[in-house]
Amino acid sequence: MTKEEYLKKLILQRWTLKDFAAKINMPYGTLYSILKNVDRGCMCVIVKISCALHISRCGLSKCGESGYSLLQEGGST
Repeated sequence: MTKEEYLKKLILQRWTLKDFAAKINMPYGTLYSILKNVDRGCMCVIVKISCALHISRCGLSKCGESGYSLLQEGGST
């Protein structure tokens, strides 16, 4: 699972994308862009999303690597 897929899955478990964007005070377009390519997002936006989802930013950076699970980093689902 890619970083983008993982983030979207976590968000959609509790909110719509628009509701989540409003919750973290982020324009929906910015969130939508991040969910298309996390690696091109600015660090402050990634931190904001990670904090709101209670996931490790370090773990997120390793997501998608062979055999790696965010749950190993203490990420929540």
